[in-house]
Amino acid sequence: MVGMRWLFLAILVATATPAAAGGFYLTERFGGASYQGDLSRFGGGAPRLQVGVGVVRGPWAIEAFGGGMDPDLFYIDCYGEECDAIAAAPSLSFVEWGVDVRRSWRVLRSTWTSWIGLDFVLHGGPRYFIAERALDGYRGVGVGGGATFDANLRILSMYLDFSTDLVRLSGPGETFTGRLPGIQIGMRFGWM
Repeated sequence: MVGMRWLFLAILVATATPAAAGGFYLTERFGGASYQGDLSRFGGGAPRLQVGVGVVRGPWAIEAFGGGMDPDLFYIDCYGEECDAIAAAPSLSFVEWGVDVRRSWRVLRSTWTSWIGLDFVLHGGPRYFIAERALDGYRGVGVGGGATFDANLRILSMYLDFSTDLVRLSGPGETFTGRLPGIQIGMRFGWM
């Protein structure tokens, strides 16, 4: 119980800092990722959904996130020969965890306030993947990063993210390596 009080106090102090110093935010993003390298044996790619939380200090941020990729996310029942091809192909899904260090640069400023503008952001960090279905039991580490265009409205931000993750999965059989390039759109909410 004492630990929860200290956690609450730390969050209260950190979020009470001046606006120029930064704050906390929640983020969600949705898009797609392509399976390349050894992973291309299991399909062309999958829809990708991620949620996370971050802390900002000046132009720097640290963001922790989790999410997943599932090629059957928008599966609709089909009929005929096309279904046989889909059913025969092995399906690969992922659960992903990661931490990114983010650095932003303001490239376009509002004329009436410096808080609003268009930011260019570079981000990257370690990843941990858990494979499901076609590679059930496989896990692995990776590294990822990307570039983002962020319409920063101070407490709300909408962005377009271009990213690539490199992954190495190990399990009961052979080792698989691959790339997961993707494009995502997202939103952040909090004091940024």
